Amino acid sequence: MDYVIRPDGAIVSWSISPTRLVDFRNVLYKHQLGEFCPKQTSDLNALKAAMADFKGKDATVEALEKPGKNGYQITLVEKGETVNHHTADFTAKVLDNGMVQTSYGYCKDPEKLQTLFEYHKALLSNSAVSAALADIVESWAGRPLFPGTYFLPAFHLEDYRRLSAELAGIPIKGENRLRSFSVTLDEETVRCVTESLLEGFEKDALALGEELLNSRDDAKKRRLVGECKALHDRMDVYAELLHANLSNLQTVLEVAERVAVQGAMATMGV
Repeated sequence: MDYVIRPDGAIVSWSISPTRLVDFRNVLYKHQLGEFCPKQTSDLNALKAAMADFKGKDATVEALEKPGKNGYQITLVEKGETVNHHTADFTAKVLDNGMVQTSYGYCKDPEKLQTLFEYHKALLSNSAVSAALADIVESWAGRPLFPGTYFLPAFHLEDYRRLSAELAGIPIKGENRLRSFSVTLDEETVRCVTESLLEGFEKDALALGEELLNSRDDAKKRRLVGECKALHDRMDVYAELLHANLSNLQTVLEVAERVAVQGAMATMGV
């Protein structure tokens, strides 16, 4: 392949700190990106994080059987030369009204535990925010080069930079850093970026086509057909951007889509 053509865009990446859900949601809705806002942290995850903050240095947090119903236990660990001794401190679970209840043992400061629970309940983890950013970048026709790093076409670069500027100021601790690198790429770098993009398309198209052909669930087929259309659109963008022929991969998706539609029609007796 001739790599004289330079992909017009930038390499983007980010490092994220825990961020309040309400702040992240407000920024996304301001940019008409509300559909990408993560769900609120579950009671179970918030309780586990709260108990991890609450426990002392020589203690662990352990799930009880059926933690969704019964919660977690803080276990005190007394270290010995030949064996460590473990003693249950207390267990706690979340009631339907959002209150944390001690169900075994004695919690010396239930108000602190409740405050920690509410703190984590209102917080988005760095992984949740990062996953939302990945979905946003992919909706802008961004493609992963390797984990945490994407190639973003130039026509959405300003959208990314405007979003980056606002997200930088909202973490409750640490900082959000969203980077973009618009640099002159030498021929070897262009080759690596281009091959990574094309290999990613090939992997996605083959996997999606196979999943669609093997699916027997109509609802899942409809979802996969929608994903095929989105992948078609992204490949159209990159075929022009990279001056690459992606017709073979387009055909893989088209065949899978036709088979899925024919199967659905046969099921309905059409």
